[in-house]
Amino acid sequence: MSTQHVERDLVALLHRHAEDAMNETDTQTELQAFRDTVEGRDNPPRTRRRVVIAAAAALAAAAAVVIAVWAPDPAESPEPAPPVPGQDRAADRETAEAFAVAYADLDADRMADLMADGVQPWDTWQATLRRDVAWDVERQMQPCRRTAEATEGIVFTCPYTMHLRGSEEVGRGPFGDNTLEVVVQDGEVTLADYTQLVDFNGITAHLAKVDRWVAENHPEDFAFLRMERVDRKAVDPGFSEAEWSRWTRLSQRYTDEYVADVGSGS
Repeated sequence: MSTQHVERDLVALLHRHAEDAMNETDTQTELQAFRDTVEGRDNPPRTRRRVVIAAAAALAAAAAVVIAVWAPDPAESPEPAPPVPGQDRAADRETAEAFAVAYADLDADRMADLMADGVQPWDTWQATLRRDVAWDVERQMQPCRRTAEATEGIVFTCPYTMHLRGSEEVGRGPFGDNTLEVVVQDGEVTLADYTQLVDFNGITAHLAKVDRWVAENHPEDFAFLRMERVDRKAVDPGFSEAEWSRWTRLSQRYTDEYVADVGSGS
């Protein structure tokens, strides 16, 4: 009989012994007994505890023998270790950083190039970028850091501060507590979203002051410019190209007028 046959029969015998030992044990009863012991209610039967311990010892012994039988020949070259699951590759981090830069630059085309087919970062992402262009949003991105791992890939969080609608010129901001979350898999963005704590970081207060100035000085255009929830992520006015062009032009013109009128003392 060859060495291979002996090893195979030995492994089979060890498995049968381990299975017999486990079959003699009522695992459900033992589980309940263990819980009772931990909770201090009853003392489980010593006999069954010995059976479980014996079964565990038999399994451990079987595992030890199997390892000894199947240990590789020291002369043989070991198989290369598989890559560690979830370890982000340099390409994933570079993609996250590139996406963050494109987001800061308000460049929808570059963002789209980095996304996997069919991916939409958030439902109204193109409308919010067009709004940000009209408001002269400037984001100062900080380095992205890996924060989690998801089914869709590695999650990177990219903090940033920002100015908008003349805030820097009038001495407000930069507004912090903002993050861009990017999920990357195989060098492509599979998910993305952003968080801006506008009610707490000063953005809402600044926008309210600009809106009041526009309402007082250009009441005929205020309703058009103050589209519902324009300062939120859900912005999507459904503008035509002509309406977007007019909205952008008026927003930038009135922001410039506001800065010139109010100055840095407000």
